[in-house]
Amino acid sequence: MSAIQASWPSGTECIAKYNFHGTAEQDLPFCKGDVLTIVAVTKDPNWYKAKNKVGREGIIPANYVQKREGVKAGTKLSLMPWFHGKITREQAERLLYPPETGLFLVRESTNYPGDYTLCVSCDGKVEHYRIMYHASKLSIDEEVYFENLMQLVEHYTSDADGLCTRLIKPKVMEGTVAAQDEFYRSGWALNMKELKLLQTIGKGEFGDVMLGDYRGNKVAVKCIKNDATAQAFLAEASVMTQLRHSNLVQLLGVIVEEKGGLYIVTEYMAKGSLVDYLRSRGRVSSGTGPGSWVLAAAREERFGELCLRAWLEVAVVTTERAKHFYSPQDIPVTLYSDADEWEMWKSRSDPVLHIDLRRWADLLLVAPLDANTLGKVASGICDNLLTCVIRAWDRSKPLLFCPAMNTAMWEHPITAQQVDQLKAFGYVEIPCVAKKLVCGDEGLGAMAEVGTIVDKVKEVLFQHSGFQQS
Repeated sequence: MSAIQASWPSGTECIAKYNFHGTAEQDLPFCKGDVLTIVAVTKDPNWYKAKNKVGREGIIPANYVQKREGVKAGTKLSLMPWFHGKITREQAERLLYPPETGLFLVRESTNYPGDYTLCVSCDGKVEHYRIMYHASKLSIDEEVYFENLMQLVEHYTSDADGLCTRLIKPKVMEGTVAAQDEFYRSGWALNMKELKLLQTIGKGEFGDVMLGDYRGNKVAVKCIKNDATAQAFLAEASVMTQLRHSNLVQLLGVIVEEKGGLYIVTEYMAKGSLVDYLRSRGRVSSGTGPGSWVLAAAREERFGELCLRAWLEVAVVTTERAKHFYSPQDIPVTLYSDADEWEMWKSRSDPVLHIDLRRWADLLLVAPLDANTLGKVASGICDNLLTCVIRAWDRSKPLLFCPAMNTAMWEHPITAQQVDQLKAFGYVEIPCVAKKLVCGDEGLGAMAEVGTIVDKVKEVLFQHSGFQQS
């Protein structure tokens, strides 16, 4: 047995590295890839009492399983760790020193904007191959074409096919970690051969959501095929490894394809979406409904960046004036406005939208909160769907607001009073920032950056009762 490690506490999730058939009656058999939960430490530190997904308990060997961990915060995951961006030919050659045949990197072309360059160390020198971008395809020899850089690198890793050598060892960009390696290390990498994609159950601008089967269990799979889009969604996948809550859609694992695809595999929510919830008037037992929060926005075109759609269900509540700033078809999630409130309610037995939304959601974010709505909320006025949701909001749940207005309006004495009133209600302010405003003025009043807002949402969810960071 290897050196004894620190004991894992009860509730720790583990993933099986090998098959275990068991030799004694008290043993718990399992197969490679099974997820097990630690129940207790035994007197022998090399063995744990654990349970499987159906609740059967038994003894398991510690060295047959791997602890599942959240991807470390701050880890810069990359699908293309060998891509170094804008560097010169000379910088590439320095990075590929000392010489090692098969060592390679990819950079942006300095001579042909829009193209790339594959730099390969071979027999003591570095060869530079232009990667031409034409008709949305990539090629080195104009004979074999690829959809993206990952496909190209995979091809030349298996076969030199005219290059001085096949690609053997990537020169990883400093500060980055290969996504597949990190998901494997932390116990979240799944085997594509064990996943069956059955049917499409949703479509979006970033890819399809499919009903799938993984090791005999129904799962939902977000399929992101484009390598650039997949790279952007790595951050979502890494956040999902850190969250646990009975009302959150749980991550089961991640599959990173060598050809550039990313598959985020989650539990399948058979009881449906927010629409199903509202139609049922919330008659879904606790812990079985969709994990959810409401994003209430008055004017923001970058909804996609604010919505952590992979692991939370999001709805947007808009004001009528806000519709001037965006097209509803550009919003990739459920969108509600004042008209929906009245269309849903016809008689006493019909659902009241603002009440059902406050029941359904775990968190409310108002971004941006302009001077008009700020004044309404501080005074208790509720004359539209958004302000009705806020007035009815369960104050045991977090409400975050992001002030945004002209500098002169922000500096008016009543603004500070109204912001303080919202804080007195228990709401959390994400402060505005100083920058050049839409009107041309410069100063305080701009909404916080989207990244700041998303980070604050994560922080509040971690802190909120019932959420756990693994």
